Amino acid sequence: MTMIDSSNHRNDNHYPFKSDSVAVILAATVGTRLFPMVSPELPKHLLPVAGVSIIKRLLHQIQTAGFVECVIVIAPDDKVTIPALLQQQGGGGELSTMTRCDSKHDSSSSQQLHVSLLLQKSSSSAQVALRIIVYSLEEECLGSAKALACLERAKVVSPRSQIVVLPADAVVLQSNGLSKLAQLGRNNSFAENDDDAASAPSSSGRVACVMLLSDVAQVDEHGLPLKESAKQKKGNLARDEDEIEYIALSQSSSSGSDALRVVWKQPKLEVEQDNDMTSATPKLNLPKLRLQGASKTSVRTDWSDVHVYALSPWVRRLVQERSSLVSLQSDLLPLLVARQFRGVRATFGSAVDAKIVEESMLEDASGAINERVRGAFAATSPANAHDNKSNGFESSNNEYLVLAVVQNAVERVHSIPAYLHATKKVIHQAIVLSSENATASSTTLSPHSRLPDGSTVNAKFSTIFLPGATMGAKVNLKGSVIGANCRIADKCRVNNVIVLDNVVIGENSILQNSVLGADCQIGENCNLNDCQVAAGRVIVAGTKEKGESFTIG
Repeated sequence: MTMIDSSNHRNDNHYPFKSDSVAVILAATVGTRLFPMVSPELPKHLLPVAGVSIIKRLLHQIQTAGFVECVIVIAPDDKVTIPALLQQQGGGGELSTMTRCDSKHDSSSSQQLHVSLLLQKSSSSAQVALRIIVYSLEEECLGSAKALACLERAKVVSPRSQIVVLPADAVVLQSNGLSKLAQLGRNNSFAENDDDAASAPSSSGRVACVMLLSDVAQVDEHGLPLKESAKQKKGNLARDEDEIEYIALSQSSSSGSDALRVVWKQPKLEVEQDNDMTSATPKLNLPKLRLQGASKTSVRTDWSDVHVYALSPWVRRLVQERSSLVSLQSDLLPLLVARQFRGVRATFGSAVDAKIVEESMLEDASGAINERVRGAFAATSPANAHDNKSNGFESSNNEYLVLAVVQNAVERVHSIPAYLHATKKVIHQAIVLSSENATASSTTLSPHSRLPDGSTVNAKFSTIFLPGATMGAKVNLKGSVIGANCRIADKCRVNNVIVLDNVVIGENSILQNSVLGADCQIGENCNLNDCQVAAGRVIVAGTKEKGESFTIG
């Protein structure tokens, strides 16, 4: 077996980022499901949530979670993200200035631009500055795994670092979810002896991936679970069929409640596919091997994968080597969950050179050769395959863990209904944070509410007014955000509506469950329900529409 020189294998001095955990934001897509509110000039991560762009909110929550380094991956033709990040914007004492440190071309490609930014907290904060690199992909990537593989080839993050991958449309409501994710993921070494194994989340050893799940279960007045269609009728966020998965989580007696092992993950449409056209009840084929050592295993469809993952160094190498991986959620996670009981070699597959697998696994986070792992590879090498089979040695000592943290800490803005839902969550959070100073009509902003300076919160109507917004007499508002410098005429009703900046709403108009783009104009006596109005669009007086998208041109 080839020996690896650990003194040279992980010389990471030439990598810009080297901390134990590095946040990676994937912001290379526009977000077509949010049309017409998005465009190449306004991708989804720049959409404002209560006056602050999604990506700025995300960066501050990443910093609050304790990260000091972050990479933002953008599309090759993205000309708007960097200027938007550098734009000065207040935020109740929380959002501070971001400065541009330097720009340089990566040595691997003259087309790849690295822009370094520094997010400096206010002087009253004990948190350190967040170093940011904005990395432009050299070509368009068709999936999140492909984008991550491209980033790995650029050598921005040390191969010894764990990365926490987040979608750019994530609205993080609680930063401790990210902290917990990173902490569990850093259990990154095989236990050297039985005592170490007993203190680990499981005796299997290394944690390959930790995923964040959100519990979206809702019940009716009788305590019975609601179907997705019933959620929508009640005005709540409902998932599409292709977003629902069967997920099985197991817990052993030696693991804490925050360290649940993912033993099964499969889309609902695949599980319930009726190939024989018999309308038979779907069967859940969960191998018994995956239940060994578990004191309790739960299978549910109301755990939602929010696409936030902590990936260990060897999994990062796996993404590079297995070219068939396109999506982290659809390809990488099912692979890791299915192969964790068979070991790392089986996960890489026979097409990947054994030396590459060995390089990925022989060192722990400190860079020291792990003799136990070396022995495991010797036992599972092709030369010993016959002995392994005869001895019943299948999973070997390089078995690993895929864990999950269940916490309603993240809302994704990947569709118009999700945009409205996330905004309602932010409104509620702002009201709760500022409740100590509440009055009958308005609430003084908490310095932690992350709203632009000069904003006000109407706790009675659950509505946020951004600076310069005005309204006439007899206006009824509920669960809405009114953008900066907006004007609402008399006798209007606005319920669950996002109104972006500089919008004019005519007298006696009724707006519900809608999004109005910046600089648009709504005429008098309009009635819009479940509509989206593109930026700059003029809606003529008397318009009555439901479920319509108003575009430009």
